[in-house]
Amino acid sequence: MQTTQLARGKINADGLLIELREPDDAPATIWIVWRPQPTITDPKRLNITINAVMAILARASARHAANRAERL
Repeated sequence: MQTTQLARGKINADGLLIELREPDDAPATIWIVWRPQPTITDPKRLNITINAVMAILARASARHAANRAERL
């Protein structure tokens, strides 16, 4: 199985990992991996937390698109 890390980052003290996993015998899937515990934030910092999550997701999306373009 081939695994490609698309993005990784911190959300408060928690980590967020996004990977493309391509098994030899099954369709490719994207894994969005959070810590087992919930991410907790102060309501006053919610916009900062959401921006951090969206930035990581945007990096993953851009990297995935670039990887697909390279394969064409």
